[in-house]
Amino acid sequence: MEGTPGDQDNPGLTSQLKQRLGTLSRISNHTSRDILKIMVSGIFYSKLMYCLPVFGNVHGLDIYTKGRSAGMTMTDCNKLQVLQNSVNRLITRAMQTATADLLNDTNRLSIQKPLAYSTLIMVHNTTLTGKPHYLSSRL
Repeated sequence: MEGTPGDQDNPGLTSQLKQRLGTLSRISNHTSRDILKIMVSGIFYSKLMYCLPVFGNVHGLDIYTKGRSAGMTMTDCNKLQVLQNSVNRLITRAMQTATADLLNDTNRLSIQKPLAYSTLIMVHNTTLTGKPHYLSSRL
């Protein structure tokens, strides 16, 4: 995340998404909304959705305050939400719109919801299979 920006060969997630947003912004005036939505899904959301379960924490759960280093702070989460809002504004071609309206118009979830979903799926699968053991022993 931004706190751990990576290195020259591996920039952090936030900076990568900013670059992708800039590319999409330049393209947005030269393409239709339908094509732009497809491009946003492939260029921006594919990276975001792949990285969220790896780095993200569901904020407000006490389990993340003990024994686990935070891969993503609430500040990082807010930065990602701002980037998501920006890319959704490109799709909707809206200047100033509330986050809830942008998410509704683009049929997307906020940054925290996919994090919570992936955590629930992991807990469910671990409970059913007992694997990986280091997690099932904590549940």
